[in-house]
Amino acid sequence: MKTYFQSQKLWEIVEEGVTLPEDSSTSSSAEKGKLENKKAKDSEALYYIQTAVQIIFFQELVLLHRQKKHGAFCKRNIKAVQRLKGNHQANCIEENNSSDQLFYTCNSVAETGEATWYIDSAASNHMTYNKGAFQTLDESFKTNVKLGDNHIVKVEGKGSVAINTKKGTRIINDVMYIPNLRTNLFSVGQMMEKGYTLHFGGDSCTIYDNKDKTLKIAEVRMKEHRCFPIHLQYMGRTAMKAQEDQSWLWHRRLGHFNFQGLKILHQKKMMTDLPQIQAIEGACEACLQGKQHKKPFPSGTSWRAKAVLELIHTDVCGPMRTPSHEQNRYFILFIDDYSRMTWVYFMREKSEVFKVFKKFKNLVEKQSGRSIKVLRSDRGKEYNNSEFDKFCEERVSNIKLLSVIILNKMEYQKERTEQSWRWQDRCCKRNTCQKLFGQKQSTLQSIYSTGVPPRRFKT
Repeated sequence: MKTYFQSQKLWEIVEEGVTLPEDSSTSSSAEKGKLENKKAKDSEALYYIQTAVQIIFFQELVLLHRQKKHGAFCKRNIKAVQRLKGNHQANCIEENNSSDQLFYTCNSVAETGEATWYIDSAASNHMTYNKGAFQTLDESFKTNVKLGDNHIVKVEGKGSVAINTKKGTRIINDVMYIPNLRTNLFSVGQMMEKGYTLHFGGDSCTIYDNKDKTLKIAEVRMKEHRCFPIHLQYMGRTAMKAQEDQSWLWHRRLGHFNFQGLKILHQKKMMTDLPQIQAIEGACEACLQGKQHKKPFPSGTSWRAKAVLELIHTDVCGPMRTPSHEQNRYFILFIDDYSRMTWVYFMREKSEVFKVFKKFKNLVEKQSGRSIKVLRSDRGKEYNNSEFDKFCEERVSNIKLLSVIILNKMEYQKERTEQSWRWQDRCCKRNTCQKLFGQKQSTLQSIYSTGVPPRRFKT
């Protein structure tokens, strides 16, 4: 300020003041002219001082008639001296047609970063201009805010900001997004409304947790301009890529089908609404646990059917630990060796096998117009009995029951199919809550998932 008065040639007047003679009648015209000039400069200096001080000191200043007394008063008042430096900024924000008042006062013009917030006891809402700070943002929230200079700015949304602290992650809710705002504001009132405690003392502001009042979250030091800036570390928006998420989703939907097969389905457009599948780094934990098996036997040649119903593979599985809603604990499997068509029937007791077989036989023979030639099983007692032998001799002498001892299970069609289903079933149960549905629902899901993707070889 001294430099400013020196530039205006007023510093001598501020330091020494103007001494009025006791009797001005004896003064010459030249002396009277100099005296009037000093009075004018004294009034000019007084004007500069009065326009710079705060309004709360104005009433006291008007009682002081000379600028020298004003200067001494300003030196004793640090707030007036700070205002004389010219580094001040005052903004008054109020929301249109609302009782909420948003005020902000800061005596600093220093540049602040996007992660710097000012603790403001007069602001009724948290506000920021940094859109990237939001964890969630509702951009449908719109309103107008009027600044102190009657300038209207728009609120483009409201959301939550996630920050990292030494005590963990904190979520700041109900933060207004105002793109034209120049400074981020922390509302003291809004924090107290959420249960937080703020203590102003000495040269710092201490913030305590809303649940544990003794837990100190942050301590903000007061800066030279009597402001409380706090620097936050944003968490940012954490989300996986949509393509990766969709890849895992469809991997599970199709019974933990391999990702290369999913890519082929998408490229050849063999499934509708299947998104583009990306290669995923890492392994599926459910697949590692559910698809463990012995090392395969050496591959060999086996006889294959050349027509529908020429060879039918069959087996009974059960009892299952978890029954279905109909209390079924068994199911019987029929696989056509030529077409790989699969039929599954669920049963409460194993004694129902013969009844189910007759039902299956009538169905497939009427649909195809052909007869079952060979029925292949694993020497189970459900077929090796007098009742089944009598049925074959009396009505359908052309059926041959081929009972085999399975030494190499991987060479048996039924065993390979069941293994594939068991893999899918175990994977799905480990990855979801499917185990609550019962074995019937799990088996049907596995059968459907097996039939959807194409297979390179017959299984």
